[in-house]
Amino acid sequence: MKSGCPCAGDTPTSRRPSRSSRPSHASLLSAWVTEGTPAADAVATGSDEADALRGPADLHARSGEALAQVSDLLSRGGALDIVPIPWQGWSLRRADFLLTRQLEIVVHSDDLAVSVGVPTPEFPAEVFDPVRDLLVRLAVRRHGQSALIGALSRSERARDISAF
Repeated sequence: MKSGCPCAGDTPTSRRPSRSSRPSHASLLSAWVTEGTPAADAVATGSDEADALRGPADLHARSGEALAQVSDLLSRGGALDIVPIPWQGWSLRRADFLLTRQLEIVVHSDDLAVSVGVPTPEFPAEVFDPVRDLLVRLAVRRHGQSALIGALSRSERARDISAF
């Protein structure tokens, strides 16, 4: 059975980069780090909208299936150390891939909470701290150290330091 999970090993080894060609954190190489916010119409026409129309029950079911799949892979040692990212054309180490998933959960939890008018959930330090650190690195890469220091330390010098 072919898995829908990118960490399940259904990508040929020949497409994985060698250990020496992988960056320490590959998201720092992604074009979106310095390109700015995508156009609203590009986001609205993506597959996420079609997925959303299937409703929360479908999302819950798909999430349960994914959790079972990942739990099985990890428990039997079947998860890849290198995870292919086909939409980017490269791969990430498993830890880096999982950090990008944590970032997505934290950021989109905030997006969702704001959109429905509820408080953003608080995450445990072991989830939030690595996401915070990655966002800081991305913001520095995009805007420079001075912009970050000014925004975080002096309200009168605050600038937009969005990581995305």
